[in-house]
Amino acid sequence: MRHRFKSHSRQFHHLPKLTAKSQMVTGYFVTIAFFYLADGLIAYAMPIVIEAHSVNMMVVGVVLSLSSAAGFLTDIIFPELFPTRGMRFYTRLALGFALITALTLFGLPHILWVLALGSVLWGAYYEAISFSHFTFVHQLIPAKKHDSTWGWLETIRSIGYVVAPLLGAFLLLQNNKHPFGVALFFFLLASGIFLGSRKAARQMKPDLVATEHQTFSQELGIWRKILRKIWHIYFFYFALIMVDMAFWSVGILLSVEMLETSKLSSLVLPAYMVPFLIVPLFASKLNLRWKKSQVAFVTAALGALLLAIGSIFSTGVLLILAIFVASIFLALATPEIQAVFQDYTETLGIYGNDMVGLQRSASSFAWIIGPLIAGALSTLMGNQLTMSFFAFVLFISAMIAYFGPKKIGLSQKGLQKSGV
Repeated sequence: MRHRFKSHSRQFHHLPKLTAKSQMVTGYFVTIAFFYLADGLIAYAMPIVIEAHSVNMMVVGVVLSLSSAAGFLTDIIFPELFPTRGMRFYTRLALGFALITALTLFGLPHILWVLALGSVLWGAYYEAISFSHFTFVHQLIPAKKHDSTWGWLETIRSIGYVVAPLLGAFLLLQNNKHPFGVALFFFLLASGIFLGSRKAARQMKPDLVATEHQTFSQELGIWRKILRKIWHIYFFYFALIMVDMAFWSVGILLSVEMLETSKLSSLVLPAYMVPFLIVPLFASKLNLRWKKSQVAFVTAALGALLLAIGSIFSTGVLLILAIFVASIFLALATPEIQAVFQDYTETLGIYGNDMVGLQRSASSFAWIIGPLIAGALSTLMGNQLTMSFFAFVLFISAMIAYFGPKKIGLSQKGLQKSGV
């Protein structure tokens, strides 16, 4: 121990050493910390840079939507091309796409087609790192720690997205390429850390062996068969992502709108994000009494109901407080539903990555159609009522999921027998 340190260096030989597996887990967490810090810089800078080089906001929306469209395609393509690949493969794939993205946006002139290409690559690497998370938990984390691990992953991601805008705003004042240059540096740092933490390779579960690659139509067929079992959970996760999308689109507009009536307008997004920095770490404590799915549905329903009511009847400090408390419940629900999908991934064996692709497609689809719906609703009934609408949809989906089918019955053998 440090407080018992003696001048003799041999004393360190008695200290416990991290196992190779622990070193890789730690290395992975540090890797994604820098990864999400870099991704946060790109996410912050891209809309600003695109707007500066576009004719109108419609062009901005189209270019940004390319990332979600690319993400949706990769959700189908990755399981098709790499049906049983593991964490190391998907992490290297994500880092490779990320380095090319940052290099493109930093090294090439910011003309429209370059920004469009950067947006497509952005969507590809973001989905690849999501596949990496699921395979990381599968290969290195015991089943009883799945929910707590997803809590850590969510907290690390949120820290990156809170810090990155502060750094990005400063960098953009210097030059509109500086955020991408710093993102490139962080991606390189993440790559170096990941490549240096591979000592646990022999302890990882080996990749399962698939007899053949799936065709595009077969992949969609697998999704259809899985959806028949988990349609209510898929819709719940889609609604949860739609609320997140609403905060990052309508929420920003709401904060601008509140400038006229309240000095607290700048707290709309922080009130939503701050709970995600800490609360996910405690989500697993609720599983001592309830199932992960029950925790996810109930906490999401409570948070959604509070947000829906608060967005209708509250203003100023009461609205900020409603958002903050609602976000606490949503921050509990998010890692829990991720852990539920993780469990399904485990039971599907060689079809595990197909489940990951299906789960990720809900997020990509939400970010493709969500901004369009949010924009239309905001024009028709205002920003606060639009926030309330998305919260109410989440509440309904959580109730449907909670009272929906309890026995899912997913298995690798079941899919094989059904003719996949």
